Amino acid sequence: MLGLTHSGTVRLVDRLEAEGLVERVAAQDGRAVSVVLTHTGHRMAVRILRARETSLTSALSALSSDEVDNLAATLDTMLTTVTLARAEDRAAGANDRPQPWLCRLCDFAACGRSEGNCPVNNAVL
Repeated sequence: MLGLTHSGTVRLVDRLEAEGLVERVAAQDGRAVSVVLTHTGHRMAVRILRARETSLTSALSALSSDEVDNLAATLDTMLTTVTLARAEDRAAGANDRPQPWLCRLCDFAACGRSEGNCPVNNAVL
């Protein structure tokens, strides 16, 4: 999803863990490890989401509600198109390296992903 090699992902998690943002939690059977946010990591994520929301609210403030709705629909279409093209490339073996997941960098709770409203998630299902 991130387009990183296994070793690159391990180094990234190592750095996040060293910063106190995530921790590794072993599964009961010892065969898997989950990476979960620490309290510090969760607070950082909330701060990032709030800053992004403030920035987007400011950027969209000049648009009418109809214009915002039209922009959202257009972005959904664009993201779905790009996601499907990447999936087709992967299926055809066109890429040696996996493409990173592309989305609106949503707060999944806010975007309605769990209700089936994420165009990127829906495109790959």
